[in-house]
Amino acid sequence: MSQDDQDYYGLLGVPRDASPETIRHVYRQLARAYHPDAGPGNPVGEERFKLVTEAWETLSDPALRARYDRGLEAQPAPSAEGAGSFLSTLSPEAFELATDQPPGWEYLLFPQVLQDEVDGLVQVKQAYVRGAASGPREQVTTSTFQAWADPQLKRLDRLVAEIERAINVRLPPAFGAPGEAGDVREIVAVARLVAARYREVIEWSLRVRCAAGPRGFDRVLDAMARFPDHVLATVESAGRPLRDRIADRIRRALAGEAVELDFRLDFELSHYDEFAAALKRVR
Repeated sequence: MSQDDQDYYGLLGVPRDASPETIRHVYRQLARAYHPDAGPGNPVGEERFKLVTEAWETLSDPALRARYDRGLEAQPAPSAEGAGSFLSTLSPEAFELATDQPPGWEYLLFPQVLQDEVDGLVQVKQAYVRGAASGPREQVTTSTFQAWADPQLKRLDRLVAEIERAINVRLPPAFGAPGEAGDVREIVAVARLVAARYREVIEWSLRVRCAAGPRGFDRVLDAMARFPDHVLATVESAGRPLRDRIADRIRRALAGEAVELDFRLDFELSHYDEFAAALKRVR
């Protein structure tokens, strides 16, 4: 979008020499007023929200603002997949963190978005807790069990590894170096990736429960279906519980106390000994 296409300063109602603080303050007020959650079903408000967010995305970035002020083509401003639609998908709590950016906001945004996503998976998690089954029925025997189980376990290992890499490898750089702002998009993307794999792990368990075998195999399959117990609990601990702990540490840090923020998490499968013992009994 070029300067001739939209007057970003006019959209925000600020002069061209407005300070970054003024631009941020005005944007926060407009974004809250036009946020889709403030007026559901209002297409005019939603479009206005996208426009003022595009303006803020450009004017809050020194390099983009300089290019815009020179009348040059700015970097492609997001449209359908852009800033406005992206931020409008966040909950009010996550949106406030992403736009207000209070001290330590990066460390609060990840668990907030993750919790928002996990909250949307309550029904599928309840199915897991109930021991429900979902998927095609599969019959296994003592002789075919290994061939059936190996690809199932490899898929679970892959899903867990993706969760672990997302949190322990991909997330830390998204928080930014000391003294630098984090990457809102990347933090949200990691949280949503973790939530997506969380759901796939649950669905994996529901499919395992669709298998049936000879007498005694029910204990084998039940233990196998509960392999994700620790993984799911660890992901859930990275939502609201982690957000509350981080908020407390940020308060202590602002009070002058030396604190450490560590997001590294370890994942392991549950009930393996139970599974191995049950499998041994049927062989």
